Amino acid sequence: MNLITTFATNAAIGCSTTNLMIRTWLIWKTSYLLRLLLVLFSLGHWTMLTLFLVTTRASTRSGVCMMSFIKPAYTSAVIIYGMLYDLALLVFTVIGLLRMPSSSTLWKMLLKQGVIYFILNLVANLILLTLNLLNLNPTMDYIFSMPAACICTIASSQVVLALLRPSTTFESDSAPSTKVPPLTSDFTVSGFQSTAEA
Repeated sequence: MNLITTFATNAAIGCSTTNLMIRTWLIWKTSYLLRLLLVLFSLGHWTMLTLFLVTTRASTRSGVCMMSFIKPAYTSAVIIYGMLYDLALLVFTVIGLLRMPSSSTLWKMLLKQGVIYFILNLVANLILLTLNLLNLNPTMDYIFSMPAACICTIASSQVVLALLRPSTTFESDSAPSTKVPPLTSDFTVSGFQSTAEA
């Protein structure tokens, strides 16, 4: 059971960061070198999460199932790598947005959301890292991992969902009649309505 929980936690963390990497990828669609760097960072993150899953062991102590890690320092490395990766995504997103001069509310929303996500992610991961470095006991080392994964996943999902929601606020401040083109296109799966049809 604990292996399933660890797998779900790692998958949520990896998917939430990949979600933001795709967003940064779209902002830097003309820079192939930076896109290659983003792919390498993402592969490194997924590799560390997978290796973390392999080094996790569950044991039973006094009838209680406990998680024990072969290399506790590796847990800290995974958390720190994830935090640095998210910081790199924030920096690349902000620099990419600053390269595109715009006064549209969509541009401002993208910038604000990137900073808000990073702050939420940083706080959640700092709590997790602090508990891990204190090394109080095996339970306390990973007790905040699931809430941290949930916070990161919800925050990154809201960043993307905010772009997919139809809104009339994506108009340029300087030219109210000019609409900013969406970053994504509508698609439908047979049997389901798109947001535009609903």
